[in-house]
Amino acid sequence: MSQTTTTDYPDDIRVIGDKIAGLTCAEAQELNEYLKYTYGIEPPAKPTQYLPEKEEEVEPDKPDSFKVVLQSYGDNKVSVIKVIRQITGLALKAARDFVNEVPQVVKEDLSKPDAEALKEQLEVAGGVVTLE
Repeated sequence: MSQTTTTDYPDDIRVIGDKIAGLTCAEAQELNEYLKYTYGIEPPAKPTQYLPEKEEEVEPDKPDSFKVVLQSYGDNKVSVIKVIRQITGLALKAARDFVNEVPQVVKEDLSKPDAEALKEQLEVAGGVVTLE
């Protein structure tokens, strides 16, 4: 990991930095313990303590695209086949084969409202559907 920089560092600083960068994990741990017990130097309790504070908290990643997965056709297979044909444009035989081989991904990369609407359609027809 070499970076080019326009700043010139003194030779003694570069030598020390190069040696630290070349340490194995075990050696780095030993160096940490040495500095702690010999000189009382410890890393910050909170690693981000020296970084500027963020102005806003970022929410955990929420999926922005969803898959609609048909888990089962339930009690009304014929109705589910009809809805699958409407949604996918498949021919009757292809839609029947699709429904017979559940679980199947009906559609991918949908927004949450679109995925929920599709799920509702399939559930009204009698299918068991999940969103992923």
